[in-house]
Amino acid sequence: MTPIVLPDMYFLKDYSDYRFIEPVKNQKYAKVLSYSDPGCVGADFNINDQRAADLFRTALMEFTGQPTVKEAVISLFPKFRNDLRVSMKVNTASDTIPSHPIIADTMANCLVEAGLQPDNIIIWEREEGTLQSSGYQIVNELGKVKVIGTNTPGYGYDERRSEKVHGVSVYLSSILTQHSDYQINLGVMKHHWFTGAAVCMKNHYGSIPLLEKPMAIGPYDILQLHLNACDPYMGELYATIEEKVPTVLCVCDGLLGAYNNGPLGPPQWVQNEILLSNDPVAIDTLALYRIEKKRREIGLPPLLNKAMFVRTGAQLDLGTNNPANMEMIRRSL
Repeated sequence: MTPIVLPDMYFLKDYSDYRFIEPVKNQKYAKVLSYSDPGCVGADFNINDQRAADLFRTALMEFTGQPTVKEAVISLFPKFRNDLRVSMKVNTASDTIPSHPIIADTMANCLVEAGLQPDNIIIWEREEGTLQSSGYQIVNELGKVKVIGTNTPGYGYDERRSEKVHGVSVYLSSILTQHSDYQINLGVMKHHWFTGAAVCMKNHYGSIPLLEKPMAIGPYDILQLHLNACDPYMGELYATIEEKVPTVLCVCDGLLGAYNNGPLGPPQWVQNEILLSNDPVAIDTLALYRIEKKRREIGLPPLLNKAMFVRTGAQLDLGTNNPANMEMIRRSL
């Protein structure tokens, strides 16, 4: 193959054996916005909440091309209604590099500003405990944006029917199947020792029962889902969920990044960046480039073909892994 070389991806020119960037021949095009603010993160990886919130709101307007936050949010939905139910899947597997609460809270505030009812907005993860250890406060009250786990009483997994993911039967969180018309995917820019990266596509492994409820699908099937670096299971799971609950926005929280010892390890560099896209494959591909660049800078071995899930995602028509098919917009405050 011919290596793909764009101005910010020059380092890949020596890695011609990267199969995950081998373009799939599809016609899908993606829009990706990179917005950065060098003042978002201070010493000891401390987040400046006000600057991070301002960064996200500005990025959302820039991505949609709308002059106000309200119009930006409305433009995300095919048919906006005030009674739409919107869930936001965050990643709190590591409490030192989670989807930061200020980004999730700001997105929720933007949804309310656009006219959605707070009762119909859910920020969620697999378990309440990881949300709390990552700085979220559990909220499950009338009239407020909910912050809950699948294990919050009254929710759980939807065991009315199972879904097949490459031959493996799984149950989806009832937050998706019973409480969501649309979803927002809020991933993190971090390494995963098994798959290369855990950004947006891997985020939905938190939407099914795994080790916290091993008998729900069985230990053997949990192992199956992780074979071959989770490929093609990750892509097929994402496609299954997408068919039921469409995603209106993919976000990569890149204020901090981790290039090694993921997904549970600590942050290792300050990126000060938010990525927004309508395409989970594109956003994961670009996050992989950034992670790989950091690994190269400090002499870590390349990820090589661990991240084949992005190519599978393109083959499943979830998006594009070809930078030539990405409309790249870069802005900074």
